[in-house]
Amino acid sequence: MKKIIALAALLALFAGCKKDGGKSATVELKGIQLEKEISVFRGETATLKATLVPSDATADITWESSDAKIVTVSDGKLTGVAVGKATVTAKSGSIKADCAVTILPPKGAVDLGMELTRADGTTYKLYWAECNLGAEKPEDYGDYYAWGEVDPYYSSQDPLTWKDGKSAGYDWASYKWCNGASNKLTKYCLASNTDYWDGEGTPDGKTVLDPEDDAAHVQLGGKWRMPTRKEMEALCALKNNEDYTWEHFGEVSGIRITCKSTGVVLLLPAAGYCDNTSISLVKSAGLYWSATGYTGGYFFNVQDNASSLSFMKDATLNPYGTGYNPRNRGFSIRPVTE
Repeated sequence: MKKIIALAALLALFAGCKKDGGKSATVELKGIQLEKEISVFRGETATLKATLVPSDATADITWESSDAKIVTVSDGKLTGVAVGKATVTAKSGSIKADCAVTILPPKGAVDLGMELTRADGTTYKLYWAECNLGAEKPEDYGDYYAWGEVDPYYSSQDPLTWKDGKSAGYDWASYKWCNGASNKLTKYCLASNTDYWDGEGTPDGKTVLDPEDDAAHVQLGGKWRMPTRKEMEALCALKNNEDYTWEHFGEVSGIRITCKSTGVVLLLPAAGYCDNTSISLVKSAGLYWSATGYTGGYFFNVQDNASSLSFMKDATLNPYGTGYNPRNRGFSIRPVTE
């Protein structure tokens, strides 16, 4: 019996060797270690790991962002909200560690240093996609879209193979937002031009594409979209800024816009356009849709048009600018994001 009692006492001694007053002893936290700095693309996530010092310490960690408009954090998971810099802090009581976080422009975006002003007076930075919509690299032409349509009319470019219901190609007979003719529009029609409206009620007066009709937004998601006419005009205005050069490039032909101070380059290939069942002016012209429909007066009688950017190879008089073209034509799209 004495041996059994002695053994029980020994086991109790070992079982309680880390106990103090019936509670497990805790190892005091001396510090927290984090990465010193990290970069995250806007709209994407990354995870920070907080390492406790000593490693066998236990602690409840809370996370904070110095600017939730730039980056948010939850249990160490960072989400890039806007381009900029902020500090993320992991702390427990008075012990803390900081990580400098840089949120970069979205992956695939080109920063030409464009800062624009909205109608309400607020400013924003505009970034251009490095490729045309449907292209895999900057030199590729990409796909052709009718204005306000989110998919090409063809299943193959070479040879041109038309999808069901699109055998007429880029013609009004194929266009989604009309009843077979340019004077029978069913959406994006100014209220003053009732003779272009083919539906019951009042014309909608819409002049900018809704997100669900914006090919760049539908295809890429997030904050990607088609540029407005004013944003295209701002891009064209860079050619008069001494910090930028505009020049033709390469065998595929197109425009190279270079910011001299940063070395950042934006390529706009001369993809031509689709009209009816053919692709024309490849390597000779670039035509790019904006998200802005026709906004001119009734006098010009082009309610069925939308705003576009265009340039011609080797043109001698003002080769870059914005204008209007019939919506049913297949043009390139260069997405933008803020």
